[in-house]
Amino acid sequence: GSGSVGAHVNQLLLDKGYDVLSVARSSPSVQADKVKVILGKALPAVEYKSLDASKDDLSGVLNGASAVISCVGALPGSSNQRAGNGAVNVRIADAAKAAGVPTFVYISV
Repeated sequence: GSGSVGAHVNQLLLDKGYDVLSVARSSPSVQADKVKVILGKALPAVEYKSLDASKDDLSGVLNGASAVISCVGALPGSSNQRAGNGAVNVRIADAAKAAGVPTFVYISV
């Protein structure tokens, strides 16, 4: 992810030696720029992909993954809080299970 939580998760995973694929609705360049602003540095080892997890096919980014860490979430009080925190994460978890990903973690605000 390229939000505050996702940027920090990406950094922690890189520090542990993992390959990181970050998926968000925004373009890869916008994601990379947001991460740079949040962390004060770029994360060039992260591969960024643009997908909308609420409606796009996720199988291509999930096949072969060892884990999915979803940082998708809507801030408290936002109009899409239920869909942004619930429905989309259920969709991601279901897609991860269908792709045979052994670990799913949900972390958000």
